[in-house]
Amino acid sequence: NFINKVSKGDFLLVGHNFGCGSSREHAPIALSKTGIKAILSPSFARIFYRNSIDGGYLLPIEIEENILEKIDDKDEIEINLDTNTILNVTKKESYPIKPFSKIISDIIEAGGLFNYKIT
Repeated sequence: NFINKVSKGDFLLVGHNFGCGSSREHAPIALSKTGIKAILSPSFARIFYRNSIDGGYLLPIEIEENILEKIDDKDEIEINLDTNTILNVTKKESYPIKPFSKIISDIIEAGGLFNYKIT
């Protein structure tokens, strides 16, 4: 019944090492097909992280662990990759996110690795 509770543009707030044991791109594909656009976690399994970005499926956003406790289920958030912040619209609070490296930012902007052109 998980899919019936997810709306387009929703995010997941999860614990450490999210995506562990997921060596194929099917995990981020399945999550993105439900409408999820971002996953917020203190850490990700590296292969899940790269599959998410390389396929252009969803954004793995790394946050400090204490932020997990500040965001509630029904909070509306906005993720700003230009300022590396999350705005909690509901609580009128702002939280930092770990910035993406230049190459990862470029791949995200291109919509995935297949669309990325080396310049």
